[in-house]
Amino acid sequence: MTTPSIPSSQRARRVRLSPIAAAGPRHVLEAALRRIAQAVGTLRPAPAEARP
Repeated sequence: MTTPSIPSSQRARRVRLSPIAAAGPRHVLEAALRRIAQAVGTLRPAPAEARP
């Protein structure tokens, strides 16, 4: 217990913020993000920059 480590609260917060990143490699996360971006694109065809 003498080895310096990340506090349990900080470690729990990081796991809670990135459950997908902890579940698999980076390309899996990127593929999921791409799929979500495509779904959002089909729901909202107009880009945010075009809105006044």
